[in-house]
Amino acid sequence: CLGTKEDFINYKQIIPNNFATTVTIAKSQLLNALERASILSHVGGENCVKFEVTGNLMEVSAKSEAGDVQEKITISLNGEDLTIAFNINFFIFGYFIIKYYMDSFFILIKIIKISKI
Repeated sequence: CLGTKEDFINYKQIIPNNFATTVTIAKSQLLNALERASILSHVGGENCVKFEVTGNLMEVSAKSEAGDVQEKITISLNGEDLTIAFNINFFIFGYFIIKYYMDSFFILIKIIKISKI
């Protein structure tokens, strides 16, 4: 049974309007780097991919017992530099959506202010 309009969460209250960092990156370069990082991170690794954004560069890296990979990609950065890591499996679904269903040549990655743990 579908609910009424009042039954749904007002997503505009949940998704922020202001971002500390906005990265514009070429779709093909990001996908290629994620593909290589994914392959290596699954070989006895931690399934972890690290993104280090500084100035006009993003370094995508992954390590495993088989070795490590580091890809430097030229980007456009608006906001703060950052370093963040994710489980590569987090990106696998998004990877296929971006690769097969997005016609854009560039991807925007928007990140809110990150608190250090």
